[in-house]
Amino acid sequence: MGLRVLRWARSPLWVIFVLALLVRAVYLIQLMNSPLRDWDQWDQSDMQTFLKVAGQIINGDFLVREPYIPYHEWHERIAPAEQWRRWHPSHAFLHVPGYYYFVALLLKLFGNSLLAIKTVQAILGAVHATLLAAVGRKLMGMAGGLSVGILAALYGPFIVMESLILRESLALLMATLGVFLVIRALETAPAGPRTHEWQTWAAVGVVLGLGAAVKETGIILFVAILSWVTLIAFLRRMPHIDRSAGLFIVLGFLVAWSPMTIRNLAVGAPPLVISPPAVSNFIIANAADSPSQGILFESPPSFKTIMENAGGRLLPAIAGTIGTYADHPQEMWLRLWSKFRAIWSNVELADDFSYEYFSMQVPILRILPRFVCIWLPALLGFAILLIAWRQTPASARKVFGLLLTILFLHVFAQVFAPVMSRYRVVIVPYLILLAGWPLAQAATWWRDRRRVAAACTLAGLLATCLAWYLWPAQSIVSRGAIRPVDFSFAARSAFDQKDPSAARRIYDSGLAYYRSHGDTGNEILLRADRIQYFTMQGKVDEVRDDWDVVLRFLPENHPLLLHLRQQVIARQGFVRPKLQR
Repeated sequence: MGLRVLRWARSPLWVIFVLALLVRAVYLIQLMNSPLRDWDQWDQSDMQTFLKVAGQIINGDFLVREPYIPYHEWHERIAPAEQWRRWHPSHAFLHVPGYYYFVALLLKLFGNSLLAIKTVQAILGAVHATLLAAVGRKLMGMAGGLSVGILAALYGPFIVMESLILRESLALLMATLGVFLVIRALETAPAGPRTHEWQTWAAVGVVLGLGAAVKETGIILFVAILSWVTLIAFLRRMPHIDRSAGLFIVLGFLVAWSPMTIRNLAVGAPPLVISPPAVSNFIIANAADSPSQGILFESPPSFKTIMENAGGRLLPAIAGTIGTYADHPQEMWLRLWSKFRAIWSNVELADDFSYEYFSMQVPILRILPRFVCIWLPALLGFAILLIAWRQTPASARKVFGLLLTILFLHVFAQVFAPVMSRYRVVIVPYLILLAGWPLAQAATWWRDRRRVAAACTLAGLLATCLAWYLWPAQSIVSRGAIRPVDFSFAARSAFDQKDPSAARRIYDSGLAYYRSHGDTGNEILLRADRIQYFTMQGKVDEVRDDWDVVLRFLPENHPLLLHLRQQVIARQGFVRPKLQR
């Protein structure tokens, strides 16, 4: 143990851990001094679901026999709550439950402190960056490992997700740990199949099972690793890998997965139910009448019909969604291509949070790398890998084959889901590993006196840096970057923090943002929200200009206008003449 600590202290990788911690500390300080510090309290988010179910656990209902199931505004627009309950499997969790229990444990340990959870997740994020650097070092040497670690330590969306009650940060750590263990297993050459090899592969399966119990995308990772290891073993490309390796991975996975199945059987839920929202997500992302081509999280008019016919079940919902293309089947392929393009966008699409809006409120995020800063160098790394494939060590080629298999399956699955920043983050660790390859290869070529090749590689990296901010985005993608709710919730939080002047500035900045982008629709929605909130505060006179704009743009019988009028009547007892048409 002492030797391991000494080796760690002498390894440059500890610098990655310290760098990651420092950046996260600065971010958390800035976040807690901004209107976004209470973002976890947004009642239309998964964050509230995680907190409420964790509360059920620490209040004594360990099996959570009746899990909290949210009924958000978008649910309400589609069907009554009773209908949604019929579509949801009885007694089933909304998500796989690993993160619920993780949050419950931290709440129990730290006295219901959300800041403590964010701090723990930030530390785990630093561990994840260091672990990625360790994978990069095993694969590419120290130069590649350090470049991978620096990218992971500074990657902005990682840092934001770690600061919220969201499961992505824990799921990414488990996924990277699984890949790290696979590489460790490949390095081990036991004397025979009866030695400790089975323990290594069983450990890989356990880690993958735990990761899948935190986030459903862990199942895709499990399938990718199992398929690759099984193929390598049967082709005898690595003789020391026994053909039973895949079996032990499966057994380890089932051991880690079994508590969820046992819980489901104990409470009367379907034993293999995994993710009920996958049904909704598939319809929203793939129906022919999706308002945003399936890129944004906007429900199509056919949603209710498809869900009713499918009874909330995944396979019938897939069949019903594909059926919406019966008259024009070619449109489905165009839709999938459009979403594939959107995956590589320069914009972080909003979901439970808006990275673009967080960047407006938290200064350090403006200088940190984002998705396009990762995948363009990764594309260069892939090109260099193909060019120098024969010169790449055989062990590295096999591991890159594994990474590309994982990446392909994740992207394939992503194409059938809405293209949200929080959804596509699962592919980032593998892109970061590819992005580290150009620097590692340039160092190798420089050492081998191939100075022209090294210089061209470094020039290519510089070109991708310049392309970070020039990469175009589809108009639909740009529309989903910042939503009216981002401004309105931050403004309401500022009001709650007894800072009404900050709240007014936030509303004004939102209106200025939408005017500068020519987005009249979202400007009207934000003005309507300000009217509603100021009316609740008894400040009707302060929103007269908003009323003038709303009345000018909305027809008399528009549902939003009718709702606003009812709000004023309920709060004031009458509609003032100035507020009438």
